[in-house]
Amino acid sequence: MKVRGALAGAAACLVLLLAPSLSAQLAKPRVVLVHPSDVAERWEAAERRVMGELRASGFEVISASESTELTLAQIVQNQHGRAAVRVAKNSQTANAEIFMFDARTTETASTQLQASAKERARAPALFALRIVEVLHASMMDIDPARPNINPSIPPRPPVAKPKPHSDGCAVRLGALAANTGSELGTFVGPLLGGACPSGKWLIEAELFTALDSAEVKAPAGSAKIGLARSKLALGLVAWNARTFQLGGAIGSGALLAWATAKPEPGFVARSDLTWLPMVSLELFARMALFGSLGVRAGLGVEQTLPTLEIVFANQAAAKARLPIAQLSLALERTWSE
Repeated sequence: MKVRGALAGAAACLVLLLAPSLSAQLAKPRVVLVHPSDVAERWEAAERRVMGELRASGFEVISASESTELTLAQIVQNQHGRAAVRVAKNSQTANAEIFMFDARTTETASTQLQASAKERARAPALFALRIVEVLHASMMDIDPARPNINPSIPPRPPVAKPKPHSDGCAVRLGALAANTGSELGTFVGPLLGGACPSGKWLIEAELFTALDSAEVKAPAGSAKIGLARSKLALGLVAWNARTFQLGGAIGSGALLAWATAKPEPGFVARSDLTWLPMVSLELFARMALFGSLGVRAGLGVEQTLPTLEIVFANQAAAKARLPIAQLSLALERTWSE
């Protein structure tokens, strides 16, 4: 019984001694993404791609601000990390500084990558993939005799993973249907719009023109009604995944309506053109398809002030019920920062 007790005690001690080592091996390698102290040097599009690619590859990523008092090596050790990445840009080029550290063997390695202004403008995703490829390969085997990693490792094709919409401004072309909920019926036509991001916020603009016209009849005659609309909106991305966004937008603009009248005998026809101020509220979803192309769907309501009304001989023949419901679907093209 004493021998068994001694063996059991030794086994328990061994488990306690090995537990920290086992948990460290099972934990995800931590990478510190260091933001430049100068805001003008930050390349946020590339930083977002680096963070997404590292997390997809099984790394834990935390952010830290650059300090004049600390080197990348000291930042890595203070954050108990395995590596640090600092991405910066200027008017000519972009560069990434990568530092790796193994606390068990105290081995280190470092390297730098550069991208020209043309490469930077074309594809921050490509530069981010180069960084992740180099970092991933270096994590596999740090060799003190060769501390400089070859930065020419061929990256994976950037078209394999869709580019997030938040990288830059987007232009969209699609169709919109607006239901007035009255005798005016539903108007359908092409939609042209654009959006530029600022963090979670979006500045959007839209133009819509109805291809068809509604016909309104009254004892005094009939008229064909056409619509067009322009608006500016402020959007907020409430949920942002790698290739999918959900959000809402509130906007204001102008609704343009025109009527071409055909009178009955005894009445005089007069065509009319008028515009009404309007406000809008919309929920939208955006999804990346491939490369820089994506799709956007929107569901919203619009309200004119005052109400759109068609009048014959001082009598109302049709009146749009409030609010006007709208549904849109468009293809987007995004330009990276």
